[in-house]
Amino acid sequence: MNKIAFLFFFIFIFSQETFFTNVPLAHANQTQKLIRLAEAGDIDAQMRLGYSYRSGKGAWKSLWRSALWFEKAAIQGSPEALYNLALLNSEEPTKINYVQAYAYITVAMALDNTLKYFEEKKEIAAKLTPNNFRQAQELAAEYYEKYSKNVDYEE
Repeated sequence: MNKIAFLFFFIFIFSQETFFTNVPLAHANQTQKLIRLAEAGDIDAQMRLGYSYRSGKGAWKSLWRSALWFEKAAIQGSPEALYNLALLNSEEPTKINYVQAYAYITVAMALDNTLKYFEEKKEIAAKLTPNNFRQAQELAAEYYEKYSKNVDYEE
């Protein structure tokens, strides 16, 4: 009998979303609404999900999910999403990849036609070896082709 009780308890606990996420139900419902909008292509919802998953506010912390939603927004031409991908690759201790970070931030600056990320780009560049720098430049060219397709350039 104890095994059956344990089994039901186990099933109950692991079926509760808030057990894993430590996120109140109201936030979980809001996150589900955002996910529906983001899946439909809403860049603002994709960015909000990226921020939520990165910070763990409103959703459980997941760098993988954060990168996924920032990537979806970047594919639609969001320089801010590319900048956030650069931050994920340069600041998060479990995901440091300065080559990718440099490539992302380079493309973010090109698409946004601004120098607002210049200081962060300099900091990332300082962490690259000459060989890594060449790799980052080549990757930036590839990323530019990939992410600039859906950018609406204003005259």
